[in-house]
Amino acid sequence: MYLAELHGKLSRNVEHKEDILTSNVFSFFKYARRDLFLKRYLEKILDTNFTVDELNDANFVFWPSYDDGTEPDLVLVVGSYYLLIEAKYFSDFGKETAERKDQITREIEGGSIEAKRLGKRFRLVAVTADSVFRKEKFSHLTSDLPVRFRWTNWQAVAFLLEGVLAGQHGLAHHELCHAQDLLYLLDRKNLRSFGGFNLEGHFTRYDQIYFDADSASFRGSFIGFKEALSACSRVGPASHPIFFQNATGRSLQSFFQALRELSLDLTEYDRIFFQRRRT
Repeated sequence: MYLAELHGKLSRNVEHKEDILTSNVFSFFKYARRDLFLKRYLEKILDTNFTVDELNDANFVFWPSYDDGTEPDLVLVVGSYYLLIEAKYFSDFGKETAERKDQITREIEGGSIEAKRLGKRFRLVAVTADSVFRKEKFSHLTSDLPVRFRWTNWQAVAFLLEGVLAGQHGLAHHELCHAQDLLYLLDRKNLRSFGGFNLEGHFTRYDQIYFDADSASFRGSFIGFKEALSACSRVGPASHPIFFQNATGRSLQSFFQALRELSLDLTEYDRIFFQRRRT
């Protein structure tokens, strides 16, 4: 599916479906090296450590169904955690209606029951395309939300992939290709954050950055420009004020007196730019 989308073989409607994006990203975490990709991803979100055995034994359940018909995007049972992952792309979380509670509340309730049955700690992980956390999307939830809730975005996946690809970490060629394709896909979907520039090593220190006719490859009409300017007299500061100042207690220079002879009301102006007329 990666390549079909990268080559524009899917319709726009299909490309914008968050189920396709969820499948592409989390299938990668399921089949790629878990001790590298999944480990970094989960430990960043949960701020905890996982052993290699816990990661290798992790169970991915895509689109499970609870008793009330609620279907989260993914349940990931790993170590002592029951992670319910709800991913959004263009759509928003389901709102409360007269017949049903809002989507996240239903998922917290259903997921908590399943986690307790398995003896796991429940966490709901919301994945959105927002560049920053939007508190207003979750403001209606209960006060214990921070304990059982984590937020991340798709851009975090791209950031993780960039870091791994930069170091390579002994990945085989096909593993590097797989990670690179997913990174290209996220970039195509504008889900790749701007990471800034690292200019170290790209610029050489120069004593001067102005044009040097002696060393320039394309000198053209610039030859002699410096010498021509050297023959000109230096422009010094004006010996008299060049602005009309209509302030109390200030004396006027002689070349402003002509303004007084004009039939103009100058009291409303504080300053008027002066230009000497050429003769």
